[in-house]
Amino acid sequence: PHLLEVGRAWCPPVLGLVLAPGGSPREPRVVIRSVARGGAAEIAGLQAGDELLAVEGMQVATMIDVQEALLALGGKWAVGGTGSEGSTSIPVQTCILRGKRQLDIR
Repeated sequence: PHLLEVGRAWCPPVLGLVLAPGGSPREPRVVIRSVARGGAAEIAGLQAGDELLAVEGMQVATMIDVQEALLALGGKWAVGGTGSEGSTSIPVQTCILRGKRQLDIR
């Protein structure tokens, strides 16, 4: 359907990182497991071990929260602003916890 609507195929968004659930059932959290070398997330400064707190101002505590926050952006984004070759990307504002420091990264 997307091809008919806008004249090009929809491509899934590219994060450039691998996320993992962390915490406990009572206090879930999302942790960055790894970051793609040279990708948008690495260029933006995200690191393995960072805890993801928010995406575009939406608090995230579970993997589903992250998915919903990104889907709300319309599927045209990349953390740090660099999508796959030939794609249009939109920088995504993220809030992370690194050690005891809370950082906003775009």
